[in-house]
Amino acid sequence: MARGSIREYAAAVREPYEAASCGEKGRMLAEFLRVTGHEREAVIQLMSRGAPRAIWRSASAGPRVRFGGGCSAAAGMGGCRPPLR
Repeated sequence: MARGSIREYAAAVREPYEAASCGEKGRMLAEFLRVTGHEREAVIQLMSRGAPRAIWRSASAGPRVRFGGGCSAAAGMGGCRPPLR
């Protein structure tokens, strides 16, 4: 399948996919995989592209946690942690 055809197919299936239950989504993904030959994770990303995404961090989440200056050496070993509140 050509790239444009895959995008059109994904756009046509996207709305029913978002409204489907978990089991139905699995069946729809299996059909999409069989038709296009894509990998599962790539298809999941393609199907969820049109959906609005949740904002990772809201403005009311509080101040950002900043690490101290001496953390760069310890960061690779997991020894650098944000301060407790």
